[in-house]
Amino acid sequence: MIKSPTSREVKIGVICNDGVKVWLNRNVIIKSHRHVDVPPKPHAKPNDLVKETELRKGGNSLMIKVLRCERPVRLNVFIVDTTSNGSQGFTDLTNTYLPKSLC
Repeated sequence: MIKSPTSREVKIGVICNDGVKVWLNRNVIIKSHRHVDVPPKPHAKPNDLVKETELRKGGNSLMIKVLRCERPVRLNVFIVDTTSNGSQGFTDLTNTYLPKSLC
């Protein structure tokens, strides 16, 4: 769960050395199955591993499913602001947590 104090435009990116699917608030935003070892950069243009989307005020559920074929999984995730040079992280998303139902 990602708790945002305001509604805001963000860029969410993932890199996985295998298949990956990402949901934000129950909507699929990223779906890819390719073997990649180079992470996307926060200022990259949207593609199948980087999506511009919106965090709503309050709680936002983020779920990531990883497909593992042969190698150990390597996964990187970033969430950055789209309004300040497209590469700034958020210092006010400090209330991010895993829901108790998943603990």
